[in-house]
Amino acid sequence: MTLTAGETVEAAQRALVRQVKQVSAAVSVSNLDDSIAWYADNLGFEVVTRQDFPAINARVAYIRNRKVVLELVQAEPAVRIHRPAPPFNYVVQGFAQLSLYVDDIATAKAQALAQGLSLVSDIVSAPDLGVQVFLLQDLDGNLIEVAQASWLAAGSAAAEESE
Repeated sequence: MTLTAGETVEAAQRALVRQVKQVSAAVSVSNLDDSIAWYADNLGFEVVTRQDFPAINARVAYIRNRKVVLELVQAEPAVRIHRPAPPFNYVVQGFAQLSLYVDDIATAKAQALAQGLSLVSDIVSAPDLGVQVFLLQDLDGNLIEVAQASWLAAGSAAAEESE
């Protein structure tokens, strides 16, 4: 991209983000089929596409639920990294969890419990950050944070106005 005289580096950097149509996360799993079933049964995900890669001993599936796309990857051999339980899950560098934002944290918690999901934490509030969260785990212990953020609606409206 060539900058014109009126453009700044900052404007050019924002241009890339404006191109984004979807955000996805890749999650390493021990059993692709079991994980697909878990995410479908518990969080409503559906398979978009999947493929085996025998040359590298990997299987991949893209799954989607509305605005969330996950790439589930089963690779052999795999190395399990021990991530401490919350709130110390952040001491291991890298992605610490998948975060799903909801409008009502209490309703989301009640739904999770009604579905028989095990909560890793109760609802925790961080007023200075404007969030309330609780955590779940998938079959492989990958953390899933369910969050309600007071700034989310305001940020979405501001982002739409700036485009």
